[in-house]
Amino acid sequence: MIFLKRRLFFSISILFAFCSITVTRLFLIAFSSGEGLKNAAFSQQTSSVIYYTSRAVITDCNGAFLTDSESSLLGVVSLPEYSGGVTFEEKYNDYFNSCAKNRTVAILPILSAEKNARGVFSFKTLTRYSKNQLATHLIGSLNENGDGVSGLEYAFNSFFRKNEKKFTVSYLSNSLGYLISGKTVSVSGDATPSADRLILTIDERFQKIAEEASKSIKSGAVIVTDVKTGEIKAMVSKPYYHPYEMGDALETEGALVNKCLNAFNAGSAFKLLTLCAFLENGNSEFHYECDGVCELDNLSIGCYRQKSHGILDIPSALSASCNGFFIMMGIKNGASSLFENGKAFGFGEKTPLAENFYSSAGYFPTLEELKKDYELANVSMGQGKLLVTPVQIASLTQTIANGGIKKPLSVVLGKTENGVFTEDSVHAAPESRIISEKTAAYVANCMREVSLNGTGKKANPSCGSGTKTSTAETGILNENGKNVIQSWITGFFPSEAPAYTVTVLVENTDPAVTNTSPVFKEIAEKISALS
Repeated sequence: MIFLKRRLFFSISILFAFCSITVTRLFLIAFSSGEGLKNAAFSQQTSSVIYYTSRAVITDCNGAFLTDSESSLLGVVSLPEYSGGVTFEEKYNDYFNSCAKNRTVAILPILSAEKNARGVFSFKTLTRYSKNQLATHLIGSLNENGDGVSGLEYAFNSFFRKNEKKFTVSYLSNSLGYLISGKTVSVSGDATPSADRLILTIDERFQKIAEEASKSIKSGAVIVTDVKTGEIKAMVSKPYYHPYEMGDALETEGALVNKCLNAFNAGSAFKLLTLCAFLENGNSEFHYECDGVCELDNLSIGCYRQKSHGILDIPSALSASCNGFFIMMGIKNGASSLFENGKAFGFGEKTPLAENFYSSAGYFPTLEELKKDYELANVSMGQGKLLVTPVQIASLTQTIANGGIKKPLSVVLGKTENGVFTEDSVHAAPESRIISEKTAAYVANCMREVSLNGTGKKANPSCGSGTKTSTAETGILNENGKNVIQSWITGFFPSEAPAYTVTVLVENTDPAVTNTSPVFKEIAEKISALS
């Protein structure tokens, strides 16, 4: 019953959101145009409704509109006169029937109206969000007052509203709200998009590819970055929601959460950091014989299905994703090196992606915690208290693929206001060397081996890649009493001269099913085909 009430509330709210960029509540500005008529029921007044507000437009990096790109029909229906001829979506039935019962004017999005339909006026207007809206979680949504409540709509709300203009539809009515027969509905002007722009790093083509490739993911995240610039070219969070279907979103667990910005168990993807720390500490070789289980004090940690990997060196250990190997590497390397490198890469800290727009910090253990062997062992293989965001893993991969140089990840290029462009401060932030070129080259070569002969073979596109897969245990049991598993893949492509990275997370998955690799491969293949 609660969900039904919520659905009804949001259906009525979205009725006006569909017609207005600011999702403005329907309100009447009434003033008397009569001259003291004694019978108020027959006095005339002008009723006006805001049907469009020119909130600043969001575009992709090439200028393609990500908002305000579609038009729709808005209908003004005088129910006392109306006898049929208008079609609209079923979700507006309750609102329309309520207006009909009270014999008032209904203003709603319509699909079509017959030319000779009585008591009906229709005209075109723009909608903030398209039917097949891209990058929903990144762009965010608005409330009934037209203010951003999530995503970039929230972070840049003051900019979006700064130079907005309101367009209204007006009609002559009596004091009961009935449209006076034969009187024309007037519109304040053709609704046009604002000239102000928020320009994203997102590439509409890449976003479409990533959203299509991730259709098989029920819950998770996908991030595509440019290796050289750190620009995020696509950002997908699942489950998907539409800003005009908030009732459905409330009934779908996790639909309103941007998973790209949230923290999860890392698993083996974090072994890339352990390897970087080991090499940066002056080491070059490490060998370990895996019998399927690593014993450390009172801690017994097995590889996947207790599989014995035999004698391993660094490339073969990363390909096999051997837990014991990286546990012992972490112990040999020591707490200080892992801690310093983890902090240098930004783990345990919020990641700024634009002005006032951040991913969460996750959790990176303190140096004191890492000085305990069992915690150091767990973190070295990506488990324990460690929590990371897809953004942080994407940044780690970008730095390795970029020869050890970290370019801060960004989602906004800048703003254009009154014809003047201002670059976003995060996008303008300087790059920094995090690891040596030698370390980055070695780790990248190991990732290429993973794609060729290791756990990333199913992800390898025709252009080649370097990858690292991950299966993270959460310690949480699902409804079937089984451990909830989070599956990852992160990597770069093409294999030589890497141009882009892809990071994929799938929540609550079966570790025996390879579901991240096909997503990575499809994205890499289709993006490569664009150039």
